[in-house]
Amino acid sequence: MNDHAELAQKFIESFEVVAVNLEFFEDMKDKGLWETLIPNGYLQFGKGPDMDYDPVCFDISSRKNRDYRIVKIDHEDILCNSRIKVVAEIAPSFRALVLQTIERAAAVRKS
Repeated sequence: MNDHAELAQKFIESFEVVAVNLEFFEDMKDKGLWETLIPNGYLQFGKGPDMDYDPVCFDISSRKNRDYRIVKIDHEDILCNSRIKVVAEIAPSFRALVLQTIERAAAVRKS
């Protein structure tokens, strides 16, 4: 297998891990979140693992080199106060998130 094929395979496997952990699109139908996130420059594409309802978003206002910072936002502040409170930067870019995920998947395989 060449380097590109191996990288592609790792990406696919890692993406599956991310999709399972973030439960993509499971709770993305919450209109209360979207009505505050979108006008403030955040586009939700996931949420935290397990019972964590905090949205994981692209920070659209942070575009750098055609990429966006990935942040986690406090859902209670949105739903109770219609305010944005970034509680964590997950990654400085989507590319960095993908690379982190690949590295974590590789580490899990080795153990």
